[in-house]
Amino acid sequence: MFAIALTAVAAAAPAAEPPKRPDPLPDRWLLKLAPKDLPKTPEAFWKTTWTRHFNPREGGGWTEWLAFAPDTDKANAEVTVTRQNFRFPGLDLKAPTVRTAPLAVHGPLVEFDGKLYTVAISEWKARDGRVTPLLNLGSAVEVKPNVWYQAFSDDLGEGKGKVTELLAEFAADPRTKNEGKVTVRKHLRMLTEAKGEATEFEGTFAKKERGSRPGVEITGFLKKSKAEPEAVRLWLQLAADEEPAAFNLARHERLAGASEPAPKAQPEPTPGLVQPPKKPEK
Repeated sequence: MFAIALTAVAAAAPAAEPPKRPDPLPDRWLLKLAPKDLPKTPEAFWKTTWTRHFNPREGGGWTEWLAFAPDTDKANAEVTVTRQNFRFPGLDLKAPTVRTAPLAVHGPLVEFDGKLYTVAISEWKARDGRVTPLLNLGSAVEVKPNVWYQAFSDDLGEGKGKVTELLAEFAADPRTKNEGKVTVRKHLRMLTEAKGEATEFEGTFAKKERGSRPGVEITGFLKKSKAEPEAVRLWLQLAADEEPAAFNLARHERLAGASEPAPKAQPEPTPGLVQPPKKPEK
């Protein structure tokens, strides 16, 4: 009878409400050029644990493992970051720590740790045939034939930052044509301001190589009121091998698929409330 009563109470208990979702990423970042039909988030973004490293010559580096989790009925999307500090790689390893941070994803647009990226997945192929997936933070995506878009943020220090959007529409495929016309739109906004600056120019492109990397050089003149036209030069790296497409104005960071799982770590300590000293035992 008692068990039946408990079952009835459990059945009558209201279901937990889903967490409040944040406003969509484009709305919070006040994006102006983001196309409505962006490519989907790459599946490997969610299914892979990614690593990045900092290893200065003087020592005192770290390795991080990042795992991205999508929204569920019980929790919002988040990224879990496990870090292990060391004096030198493999030497004087410190106890790993782990933290979580809110995550927002809108197609290839990704936000975490207060930064905005456009992401793309590529692969690095070793001579022995091994394939390593790569997560590129700071890429341009082809949103429709011959149209590339990229959004990214920059930390300017002292609590200041900016967000930049670039949209380049080519009259001909720059992968197969050596030159042609292009229209470039740019929107730049300081994060502390509600309004940004929008610019647009009609220019030309020429297919070139930088090192061994194919790309297109975009040139044109930006007309400004009561001022001489300003010469503009922009570089769009085209996707090739493990390199994604990317505009040269954005910083680029690359993470590799982890070959081993993240080490078990203790959560970073959370400060608690002040408590009175314990009474001495009698």
